[in-house]
Amino acid sequence: MSKAPFKSLITCLIVWFFILSIAALTIYRQRPPAAVSSSAPPTEFASARAMQHLRVISSSPHPNGSPALVAVRDYIVKELNNLGITTEVQGSQSDEIAPGSQAIQNIIGRLKGTQDTGKAIMLVAHYDTVVDSYGACDDGAAVASLLETARALKAGPGLPKDILFLITDGEENGLWGAKAFMDNPAATNVELVLNFDARGCRGPVFMFETSDKNGWLVREFGKASPRPFASSLMYDIHKALRYFWTDFTVFKRAGMSGLNFAFVDDPLRHHTPNDNFGAIDERSIQHQGSYALALTQHFGKLDKQDPKTSDAIYFDVLGSTLLVYPRSWVVPLAIGALILFLAVAIPAWRQKRFTLRRAALGCLALLASILCSSFIVRFIWEIQRGLHPEYNSFTNFKVYLLGFVAIAFAVTSGVYLLFNRRVPVYDLAIGTLFVWLIITVAVSLYVPSASYVFIWPFLFSLGGIAIMMRYHRGVNDASLIATVICAVPAIILIGDTIYIISLGLGLSRPTILIALTVLLGGLLVPHVLMAATPRRLFLPAIFLLLGIICLAQSA
Repeated sequence: MSKAPFKSLITCLIVWFFILSIAALTIYRQRPPAAVSSSAPPTEFASARAMQHLRVISSSPHPNGSPALVAVRDYIVKELNNLGITTEVQGSQSDEIAPGSQAIQNIIGRLKGTQDTGKAIMLVAHYDTVVDSYGACDDGAAVASLLETARALKAGPGLPKDILFLITDGEENGLWGAKAFMDNPAATNVELVLNFDARGCRGPVFMFETSDKNGWLVREFGKASPRPFASSLMYDIHKALRYFWTDFTVFKRAGMSGLNFAFVDDPLRHHTPNDNFGAIDERSIQHQGSYALALTQHFGKLDKQDPKTSDAIYFDVLGSTLLVYPRSWVVPLAIGALILFLAVAIPAWRQKRFTLRRAALGCLALLASILCSSFIVRFIWEIQRGLHPEYNSFTNFKVYLLGFVAIAFAVTSGVYLLFNRRVPVYDLAIGTLFVWLIITVAVSLYVPSASYVFIWPFLFSLGGIAIMMRYHRGVNDASLIATVICAVPAIILIGDTIYIISLGLGLSRPTILIALTVLLGGLLVPHVLMAATPRRLFLPAIFLLLGIICLAQSA
């Protein structure tokens, strides 16, 4: 092998090791914090202590109106009373609030504040289950978390505002407990609602829904959260799950300010006998409780009430920090993206770095990759569903998703390799970015909550191409380093979005997942794979092999 190809091969390996490392880090960070033992200081939330409550609460199914629910109710009341928290059971007859169901019995605990502010922070979970579920995850974990949160708050310094613990009944058969609470005098004093629910048994806890006009609220959430997992896109995913309503729905419609939380991984256990004590991931309880305690302490001390400012666009970066900006910035950012694209493309065109005809082929390469990948993945998925009628969109979905992503990258790289025989790298890159620009503008106008997924990858990738064209006549190691670094936001944001959508929707929307995968590949392939791979078929073959292995394992 000559020296030049050997050097190019080393560069290729380094580039793809970096890309895959960022992708792996993105997936790795999608996990809850470590569990905390019962020996933790009394003012801290300890998942091990919450698990002791959960073992009792989830010992048997306890649907609304059952004797088992009465036993769970008595246990919760006893534990709150043992903490010195004033507790009442709010009852409503079925004919009054829930015709056709049993009577509703909400549990309301009040931890008095140090000042008579007339305002309260309310933490909410429900303690009823569906008929055949033990309810360890939905929603016993949240009830246990609130009991441990109450203990930690009681052990620490008092907060100025009252803290309400609302443990509702009848959530599973119509949100009746939350509706009944709205007739309680205590409802008029609620300043903020923190609702905790679940649609799975593990994974990080997502803050997936807010009250309207959430700008101030989201910023305060970002300041106080020890490990925020949230984005403005998540509520749109939640709305796609039309059957997943929570008590928060009632409070939001009543105009209350608040935040809604849930962990959603392992959803096949939801509302089944497999939702039991052995299924819960203790780390998810720790994450849930860390939110409850930190946010209660934060908002319980704030003098300022929610000013109901305009809605925000927000997203977390690897669960470490929350980036927030006004929704009113979305359209100006899109216009700015258009101007910057023209500022890069027009001089490059005048310098004959690319031609409009070849750039159009670059657009075609990306669109062809999306269509081909989507068709192949849909075809494979339909065959698998035909061979396994018992499969649903969440059956082995993570392994299937990895396989589909690998196949999409194989197809995308193959298509670009084919086009690269006649179209240079710069033309492919400009054409790809033009398609990205169209999508970015369209999403900004019609789905602004998702605009961050496109605007920031586009702007950073455009910056990489600008550096490439400005300082280098051809593609070399320095330009590759610049473009790969500029691709990091795309890898993180799109990779995170693909994962979150799959957790929420499984493989029920495979075309969306594959389109996002190809769009990410389009940013990487033209100026990384083409320029750095001496053996052009090597990477497509590797991706294809990985996809076949994953699909074989999941079948």
